[in-house]
Amino acid sequence: MDNNWFFKYLWRFNAIVIACAAIFSFISIGFFTVEQTISKPVVVQETVNIDREDNISQEYDLYISNQIDDKFIIKLTLDQSFDFKYFSKDTEENLMNVGVYSPLTGHTNWIFPTSNQLIVNYKILYQTNKAIQDRERKAIGQLFSVVERDTTQDNRLSYSDDKSVWSSTADGTKLKKIIPHIHSNVIVHYLSDDQILLSYEDTEGYKTALYDPITQTVSSRNTIEKPALTPQTQ
Repeated sequence: MDNNWFFKYLWRFNAIVIACAAIFSFISIGFFTVEQTISKPVVVQETVNIDREDNISQEYDLYISNQIDDKFIIKLTLDQSFDFKYFSKDTEENLMNVGVYSPLTGHTNWIFPTSNQLIVNYKILYQTNKAIQDRERKAIGQLFSVVERDTTQDNRLSYSDDKSVWSSTADGTKLKKIIPHIHSNVIVHYLSDDQILLSYEDTEGYKTALYDPITQTVSSRNTIEKPALTPQTQ
């Protein structure tokens, strides 16, 4: 009888020890997972921290992306690291400026006079002649969707801010704002070499505009109206 009593409580003791060990293991795994989550930086794009009170580590990079005739497109990108609440945050490859570089002269013509804006969309416009091979098509201009300032007042330049569309010639000169205050990236639809249809969204809805890359002018702006939405009948 005494032996049964001893083994009965020994089993109970072992069960309690195993249960405590399992609970400790679960807690340890939970703390480890939380620690790994907190310590691992969150990586985002198209977001630039402009908060002067934050401790920001940042680095600018240059690289060649495209060729236009005998010149090359140089992109200036910005990487940032900063603390955000309980974890660190990294922003990578934010496009801040675009330049046209001549290897013959060593000169780079930077399209924007400063690098304080965020370029969220960039396009080189080409001739529309389909008979010409892509590598032989001539560039006829450049388009940029640009965040100029923090309109959402969150101390960030990001896609959620107000954007504007800018244009330049193929060689990066004659910078001009052609469409202000849009909410989306501009989409390019080729009609002819001197006429391009641009589509975008703003506060009034989904719009289109005709763009002439030769004169850098916009005309025939229209809003595409939605059809009447009526509830379905049973």
